[in-house]
Amino acid sequence: MTQRAVEIVVGRLATDEALRARFRQAPSEVLGELTEIGLELSAVELAALQALDPAALQQFATRLDGRLQKAALVERPSGRPRAPRAGGRAAGLGGEREEHRGAGADGPGDPAETAPQEDEA
Repeated sequence: MTQRAVEIVVGRLATDEALRARFRQAPSEVLGELTEIGLELSAVELAALQALDPAALQQFATRLDGRLQKAALVERPSGRPRAPRAGGRAAGLGGEREEHRGAGADGPGDPAETAPQEDEA
């Protein structure tokens, strides 16, 4: 089961800009939160994940199709959310409000696409 958990963590780091930003600042805390919600990771896997190069994660994430990225709305100082930039990701990282959306170019997609995933708490 732990290999699946590693794949989930790497996938979330690649597709969730807000999580990636938090991971850059405090990898141990982020991994601790993920294990608290039920991801089973061995001590060796935790050490290997903590050693991931944040720049390499960011580079990989920027090469993914934007439709695979988690949409996030970012609060502006005015309190109004900033629209996502091209590729489905919001500009900036401070004070996020997150919104899950389907990937279709013509709208949010069907309700099954917007339902929270099992690995999210």
